[in-house]
Amino acid sequence: MKPGVRIGILIGGLVFGVVVALLAISAVFRSVPTTITRVGRILEATDDPAHSPRLVVLGNSVAMSGIDAQQLETELRVPGPSYNFSYQGQTLVESYLLQRRLSDSVELVVQLVQVASGRRIRALDPQKYNNLYMWGYRPSPETIARLRDVYGDPVAAILETSGLAQRFAARWSIQQFADFWLRQLSREPRDREFIQTNLTLPVPYGRSVADEILDQQIDTRAADLASSGYRLDARRTRMIEVLLEDSQRAGRRHVIVFAPLHPALRPEVSKQDLAALARFGESLETPENVYVVDTTLLLSKLDFHDDIHPRVSGARRITRMIARAVGGPR
Repeated sequence: MKPGVRIGILIGGLVFGVVVALLAISAVFRSVPTTITRVGRILEATDDPAHSPRLVVLGNSVAMSGIDAQQLETELRVPGPSYNFSYQGQTLVESYLLQRRLSDSVELVVQLVQVASGRRIRALDPQKYNNLYMWGYRPSPETIARLRDVYGDPVAAILETSGLAQRFAARWSIQQFADFWLRQLSREPRDREFIQTNLTLPVPYGRSVADEILDQQIDTRAADLASSGYRLDARRTRMIEVLLEDSQRAGRRHVIVFAPLHPALRPEVSKQDLAALARFGESLETPENVYVVDTTLLLSKLDFHDDIHPRVSGARRITRMIARAVGGPR
């Protein structure tokens, strides 16, 4: 066989192997547990006609641990099912992507907003969107246009990444497989499964963090608060308005919940920042459709699992405050 033919066969074989791998990675991706496998469960629930929720919770891990969808359903006398579609690190952009996918059955959206995250977080991380993509999410042109208006081309470019590039990027899931099990050693096995599959929550933390770890967490967040303040930037405030506009067009009621702040961090928050947050909340509220629930100062130290995540006792108090603000069916 001539050398040129051999090289051609070799290159063809390599190309064929790459193509097969890219086509197969979707199936492999769904079988590998990661820290955000929960996203797949959420997207499956939004697609399944058997799941027709009236009430949906969106937000990050604070919403996962701090808002009880079943308690809300009971206290608001909302016909079920009611789901908590929050997941770890969910940003306002990701909440908007999920909100755009909700079925017409949803009448009330509860959106938790983390005013101070303690670190700079990207509006949309490419890897996290890759996770959404690999589970079947496809944004509409209107969704991309709205997010381009708020965040510009960087976010839109992530959403417009080609399918081939997305499948190639999904190789991160293999590394996440190992990381997932290492990070979950602090949870009971039943809790790992609960977090991935349960769509009502709140998360049942197995044990609280040690005092020395909590002190380190508090020190880190206190330093961030001292330097950046306790406030929402212009883009996040606009994103909240976009979420509410979307709900209004869909005929839904919407609750904005400002996340609770650990008592040890409150000395770092100025009265001016709290007053500005209250004014912003008041500017959003409407008598029948938009409710703002500020839980910043609601919880005690005993209601926290760590520096930001509420225990079950904290979740009960937050959920009850939401229910009282909404006041029942309309």
